This record gives sequence, C-alpha cells and structure tokens, in this order.
Amino acid sequence: ERAAERAAAEAARRAAAERHLEYIVSDEAAAREAAEAAEAAIRTRERAAARAREESEARLRRILPRASAARRAAAEADEEEARKTARKTQAEAAQRRAREERAAAVGQA
Repeated sequence: ERAAERAAAEAARRAAAERHLEYIVSDEAAAREAAEAAEAAIRTRERAAARAREESEARLRRILPRASAARRAAAEADEEEARKTARKTQAEAAQRRAREERAAAVGQA
C-alpha cells in the first residue's frame, strides 16, 4: 500500500513537473512570438520612415528647381522695377530742370 502511495505521489510530482515544463515552454514560445512581432513592427516602421523620407526628398527635388526659378524671376522683376523707378526719377528731374530753365529764360526775356 505504501509503495502504491509513493508511486502515486511520484506520478503526481512527475505530472506537476511536466505541466510546469509545458508552461515554461509555452511562455518561451509566447515570448519568442512577441519578440518576433515587435521586430516585425520595428521593421515596418523603419520601412515606412524610409519611404516617407524618400518621398520627401523626391518632393524637394521637384519643388526646389521651381522655387529657385520663381526666386530668380522675382529678383529680375524687382530689378526691372528698380530700373523703371530710376528712369522715372531721372526723367522727372530732367523735366524739372527743363521747366526751371524755361522759367529762367522767360524771366530774362
């Protein structure tokens, strides 16, 4: 009878140890799966960031030449406006001198 009890207790201990080992193996598998999922998520984010970076760089490559051309055109327009203003100022000064000279000539006559 005692031998049977010892055998039953040993069988119960073995069964408990096997269940414990199964839990450990199961926990390790779950941890491995979680780590793999985390690594996959990181790779996905890295790919998305790289794609966004490439798209941004491509957008800049498209926009910068147009922006440079627009800046050049604006600078040229400003220069032309400055030249027109200078010509107008010079013409007004010449007209004023001519009027003054005519007035002086009329005054002397």
